[in-house]
Amino acid sequence: CTRPVEFGKLNVSTCDAILFMLSTSLSQDLYRGFVNPRAGDAPGLVAAARGILLGAALVLAAAGGAFLNLAFQWKQRLLPAAIVVVHALLAVTGFGCLLVAAFT
Repeated sequence: CTRPVEFGKLNVSTCDAILFMLSTSLSQDLYRGFVNPRAGDAPGLVAAARGILLGAALVLAAAGGAFLNLAFQWKQRLLPAAIVVVHALLAVTGFGCLLVAAFT
């Protein structure tokens, strides 16, 4: 994350903004737009919380993959195939979410 940017008395960092964007996009655009247009506030908040968890999981998976890759490069070993496949699937899933968010 970068240094917080100050908006008046409110500090918003890059990570906060990304998680807010993910939760808002999933709860408003996808959930209320396609899944359940008549949903009230409670189901929208549940969808927002799930969006935050999904975004955090994707960020942690990407960071873990980068760390594992550096560790194995340092020891001059190849990564296990299962780790490569899982991280490739996570990267494709994250990119798919990005495309859906960009074009809906």
